[in-house]
Amino acid sequence: MDVNDRCGMRWRKRVQFEERKQANQKRVLSDSESVRWLNHAIERIWPICMEDVVSQRILLPIVPWFLHKYKPWTVKEAVLQNLYLGRSPPMFTEMRVCRQSTGDDHLVLELGMNFRTADDMNAILAVKLTKRLGFGMWTKLHLTGMHFEGK
Repeated sequence: MDVNDRCGMRWRKRVQFEERKQANQKRVLSDSESVRWLNHAIERIWPICMEDVVSQRILLPIVPWFLHKYKPWTVKEAVLQNLYLGRSPPMFTEMRVCRQSTGDDHLVLELGMNFRTADDMNAILAVKLTKRLGFGMWTKLHLTGMHFEGK
């Protein structure tokens, strides 16, 4: 094999590599990927530490803002007193990398999620009714199940 043949073979391999690389990048940026590996990892980690992190450090600080913004007119004040999401972890249904035109330093993911709490889920919501409706009385709502689904 002479020098010309070797250079030609290297060039063909380089072109094939670039074509495969571009095809794979387009597939990753447009198609949904399997998330079995992610669900498997979350299923293992959820009862150990993730439930506590999600319920106490992520949701508990956000819920007061959400309750204040979206409470009905009949409620003067709402406070989440206790939150335990249970032993059943959320399940991701799909993951897709979205194209972003702002530059290479951003990554936008579209995640599909389905989360149905187990029977051991527990949340206590204290609600103060308006004076017109309930004379300003407080009541406690015990939530025993939730289901979230979406992207």
